[in-house]
Amino acid sequence: MAELTDAIIRGAKPKDTQYKLFDGKVRGLHILIRPTGTKTWRHREIVKGRERVRTLGDWPALQVNRARAMCSVMRADDVKIPFRKVAEEWFAATNPARTPLVASQIIRRMENHVYPTIGDRPVSEIRAAEVLAIVEKLRKKGKYETAQRMRGYMAQIFALACVRYDLAFNPAAEISRVRMSRPATKHRAAATMEELGQVLAQFATYSNTTTALALEFLILTASRTAEVREARWEELSQAARLWDIPAERMKMSRPHRVYLSDDAVAILDKQAKGGDWPASGLVFPQGRSAMSENTLLFALYRLGWKGKITVHGFRGSFSTHCNEHGKPWDVIEASLAHEERNSVRRAYNHAQYEKPRRDLMEWWATEVRRVKRKATLLS
Repeated sequence: MAELTDAIIRGAKPKDTQYKLFDGKVRGLHILIRPTGTKTWRHREIVKGRERVRTLGDWPALQVNRARAMCSVMRADDVKIPFRKVAEEWFAATNPARTPLVASQIIRRMENHVYPTIGDRPVSEIRAAEVLAIVEKLRKKGKYETAQRMRGYMAQIFALACVRYDLAFNPAAEISRVRMSRPATKHRAAATMEELGQVLAQFATYSNTTTALALEFLILTASRTAEVREARWEELSQAARLWDIPAERMKMSRPHRVYLSDDAVAILDKQAKGGDWPASGLVFPQGRSAMSENTLLFALYRLGWKGKITVHGFRGSFSTHCNEHGKPWDVIEASLAHEERNSVRRAYNHAQYEKPRRDLMEWWATEVRRVKRKATLLS
């Protein structure tokens, strides 16, 4: 059954007897076309086993989108399920496909940006304008990607309400038709080696030793922030100079092996002696919990690097410097966990790259040590 449009309704001619055109989008919504040419919107539904037909108004005064919205309003008495409950059901149904990191990000974003506004409201009462307001608030803060993700999540949640609770209208799906532009993205170039050395020289005297060691370990291993702040001793072998990160903590949901340089192992040895790790099992804890996701970034800000360098940019520094010095591209990519998609080649690469990757990380540690020493002497 096709969705009704104003053009279809306009082209529908009266007949000798009245007839109906049903909408393929909202169940029960139809337009009654009488021999006189009058076209009247009506909505038919079954309530407690009995048919109920409501007249909404005449077309064209009442156009198709507004008629659909009215159906949603009329079902408010029937769909009292709070948005938060449907969201939790959606999350439970879709969560197995996500990593714990992504799952926690979605929950946090819903709690921060969506639940305060519509979390406790019945889904049938939430209008498209309210969903749009949530999205636009994020866009005004420059959080364009988050805004797009939240619109998508809300659309999926309302879609679940449509099929599970007979909600007649998906307000988040409607705003997807609104074209929203965004400023061109300005990507921050990777930190230069000189800047990297200056950062490490500053962190050598930083007040929080764990934060300083975590940042240097992140640079030496070319790892992501989440991988370092959630690193556990059980994943590490200082003797074998290995760090095996499980799939559930990796961005691409595949396990990743990091080959540790002597300098990286020295940081672990230092942290093992002075850290609070026995209570948490974490290598770089904050008390008994994992380090906050913004701890390293805010530490950079306090040292004057806001707007100049990001923590993630140090991975770019590693890639750029290695490529500039002619290191094998595939070894660099493997070290960054940019995995080969072909499973056969990926297995082959794991078997063949151990020595080249160990050599690369040791060379990188030497380069990091060199620029750190130079910056320290000049400071």
